[in-house]
Amino acid sequence: MHPFPSASTLDAFIGDEVAQVWLDPYGVRFIFESQSQIYAETSVMQIEPNGKEWLYECVGHDGAPVVFHRLLNKPIVSVEREDLRLILRMEDGSALVVYSELGSHESGHIIMGSGDFIVF
Repeated sequence: MHPFPSASTLDAFIGDEVAQVWLDPYGVRFIFESQSQIYAETSVMQIEPNGKEWLYECVGHDGAPVVFHRLLNKPIVSVEREDLRLILRMEDGSALVVYSELGSHESGHIIMGSGDFIVF
């Protein structure tokens, strides 16, 4: 629906950690220690420290196996932002990539710890 917000807004994730992951039929929610949340409704990719990629398409019960638990409690050291891609890089070399798409439907949303609600 929309590009991701500015890098200065997303820098609030630096130093934060994924505390919980919730799988929904057509999305995945990442809840952080700060109580910020990212809810993705399109697709996400998890990248292991060794470079192995795990793509998860938010397509209901036909989704691929997930290993999101490997992202838990890993401090985020950098945030990279492109219009349609957000990358959270963890201290151990792993990464979480969240994708957005342009169109009439939202690809997800971000709830910042400050309470700001951002649709992407």
